[in-house]
Amino acid sequence: MWLTAMIPQARPPSCNHHSTENCQSATASQIAILFSCFALISIGGGGISCSLSFGADQLNKKTDPNNQRVLESFISWYIASQAIAVVFSMTAIIYIQDHLGWKLGFGVPAAFMFLSTLLFFLVSSRYVKNKPHSSMLSGFAQVIVVSYKNRNLSLPPKDSVGIYHQNNDSALVAPTDRLRLNLNAIFFFT
Repeated sequence: MWLTAMIPQARPPSCNHHSTENCQSATASQIAILFSCFALISIGGGGISCSLSFGADQLNKKTDPNNQRVLESFISWYIASQAIAVVFSMTAIIYIQDHLGWKLGFGVPAAFMFLSTLLFFLVSSRYVKNKPHSSMLSGFAQVIVVSYKNRNLSLPPKDSVGIYHQNNDSALVAPTDRLRLNLNAIFFFT
């Protein structure tokens, strides 16, 4: 995204803010660059969830009697630092973008990402690296194959016993429409 702010040819020319008549649309290559940026951001965002388990692997010492407490503390600090990073990015970075320009506004996160990547590779020989037990692609292929094989299976009726987890004395066999409305309201407002 920083390069789209730095290279004028990577984005459409600026428009007159009072009239949209003279605005030019983005070219196919500019759209491709933008979508590539979004794809890389998505891949990077997906890697965030991996960093939690990777960090826990660094501290996991099964022989230590305080291992569980150390891992719980690490997870708490990890989540707190993620929240602080979000607050920082939603305030400081947006302030920089609004007041000092998009070049610097995208440049600051790019510089931090470059620095963190550089530091990661500089000390990567000291990290604990667990070997994968199976291939991610084979698991993905298994899901596709089973989904295709089960495509014609009929779903059990809503009121069949054993479909939903329920207490032994519960009169409810399936989720009610009230529960569905509440869940829809929660997801709509969040």
